[in-house]
Parts: sequence; structure tokens; C-alpha cells
Amino acid sequence: MARLIAVAVVRLRTVLDAHGWLRPPYDPDIQRCLDLCSARNIDEGGERWPASVAALVKVASLPFDAWMADTAGWDPDAAFTAEPLVEGEQTTATCRELAAEVDGHSPEDELVETQGFTEFRTACAAQRDGQASYALWRRFVVEHPVNEGLARVMVSMPEMGNIVGIEQAFQTFYEPLPAAYADADGMVPICRVSGTVLRRGRGGLAFETESRDPEAVRLARAGKCDGRAWALNLRMLKRPFRSFWCLPGKAEVELMDRLIGLGWSVEPWPDLDRVDLVATSPEGSRRVAVDVKDFASPTLLAARFEGFKGYERTHDCYLAVPDARLSADRTYASVFANLRASLGKKPVALRSVSRLATELGRAG
Repeated sequence: MARLIAVAVVRLRTVLDAHGWLRPPYDPDIQRCLDLCSARNIDEGGERWPASVAALVKVASLPFDAWMADTAGWDPDAAFTAEPLVEGEQTTATCRELAAEVDGHSPEDELVETQGFTEFRTACAAQRDGQASYALWRRFVVEHPVNEGLARVMVSMPEMGNIVGIEQAFQTFYEPLPAAYADADGMVPICRVSGTVLRRGRGGLAFETESRDPEAVRLARAGKCDGRAWALNLRMLKRPFRSFWCLPGKAEVELMDRLIGLGWSVEPWPDLDRVDLVATSPEGSRRVAVDVKDFASPTLLAARFEGFKGYERTHDCYLAVPDARLSADRTYASVFANLRASLGKKPVALRSVSRLATELGRAG
């Protein structure tokens, strides 16, 4: 039931993204969820399960353990149960994780299989300068979640023309930005931190942002945003790529730029994303490899992180998380380390982005 509810929430968000309102009839996955919840309520003689869209949204905003009893059987490590399915008006990583597992896939697998990521990597691997093309596109996606289409991009960034299959990449990663996102004056509100489109807020809040960066949330709630005039040529990054490339990529790019500013030589996303970055100190005596992850749950991160793919033999390796994660949860690092140990996994050096940059700056 938890996974079916997660699927319904994901479908609900997808419909609202595309149209700005619920269009009858409901998506089959939403309707199936509501039907099954109604049947369970009848069978159990209560109102535990969300049998309407309003109830579904209300339940999705609460942690699982606030409304679903006895989760230990399917979530023994409590990787999901302390997390909500929705934060603000956006689906969480937990929600997408549970929804994807209905079909036996992780979100990353779903991203690869349904959005053409494999084809893009294959195209880059076939090029002589494919690594440079991959890194250029990866950074572009992080920094331009909203843009005016390929023709305008090519004028301002002619180097994008070096990427083989750039037209297909745009079709794979971007989609038209619906007019429903624009306000009455025809302006699309844009998050000042993430560059993604803002949604109108509820409960007195001006806007909701997909970014979990505290500064992004503060600015959005206060109504402070950038704006783009809506036009037919506007494109927005598709949700999977916002979730797995753009938003977590902000911390990756921040760390890269900080290390470059400290004089380190940085290679972004080496070997077509084997890790997020490798870097060499200014005097050349130290090499590091870093993966940047943005998991709300340290438990889930500890269980899922599989290491540095061979870089342990040649580099000092670090796992970095956005500053906001460790600031919001002081137990994050200890929970991560303790669960890694309990699972028999190798210890991992976990740092916030700022702390890692500071440490490497001193060492370099």
C-alpha cells in the first residue's frame, strides 16, 4: 500500500506539472490507489487509508510512521518511514524511490531506461572528446534547468555544437514549459538559487521551490524570485533530470568551483560519471575523488552507497553532502557511520561540501 500510494502521488504531481490542474478522468494509477484505499477502509471499518485526492495529499505530507503502523516488516532499517512523500508541493526522493520500486527498479534505473540516459552516455563514449562533451552537457543541465531552446542556446554557447547528438539530447532532457506556470502578467517565477520554476505557495507562502537549500526556501517563501516571460520556445528540464542531475548537481558544481578557486586541478564527472569529481592539489602531491549525494535520509544513503568504483586504490576518497543536510540534522553523520558499520560495509569519510573544501584548502 505504501508503494501504491507513492505511485499515486508521483502521478498526481506529474499531471499538475503538465496541466496545472486535475483533468478528469483521474490517471489510472491514482484511481486504482483511491479504489483500493476505499476497499481497505470498508474492510477494516475505519478511515485509515486516503480515499480522496485531498486525503492523499494530506497523508503524503506526513512521515510514514505518523499514519502507517507496523512498517518494520518492509522497512527494517527505517530508511523510509521517517520521511514524508511530499515536502511543500514537491515529491520527495523517498516518494520517487518507493514508486519506482513498484516495478522493481530504482529511480536511477528508471531514469536510465525511460529517459534515454544510456543513449546519451553511449554517444559520448563513441566520441574522441566524449568526456569533455559529457561534462559540458552535465554542467549545462545543472545551470540551465529553464532555457529558451536549442537555437538560442547555440547562439550564446556555440561550444554546445561540439556535442554529437545535441538535438536528441535536448529532446531527451527537456520539455516545453507549460503556460500554466506563468502568472497573470505572463511571467514565470524562477528560483534564485536552483534556477527551477517556482510553484504558487499555500498557507500564506508566496512560492514553493523544489530545492531543499534553506536559502532557496527562504527566498521563495518571501516571494523573492527571478522571472522569465513565458514564450512558446521556453523549455524546462524534465522532472527526473531535475531530481537526479540538476538539484543535487548544484552542490557538485559548488564544490568544483571552490576547489578550482583554491588552485586545485579538477576533472568533473570523470570516465562518464564514475564519480562526481577527481582533483589534484596545487603542488600535485595529493589526489582526491569525491561523490556528492543529496539524500534526506542518512539511513538510506548508508544502505545504498556502494563506494568509489576503484578510486580507493589511487585517491583519498570522500562522500560529500550539501551543507543543509548536516545543518538540519546533527545526527546525520553518526547515523550514517553507525549503519554502515552494522551492515558490514566499508567506512566512508563523510563531509559537508563546505567542510571538505575547507579541509582540502588547508591540505593543499
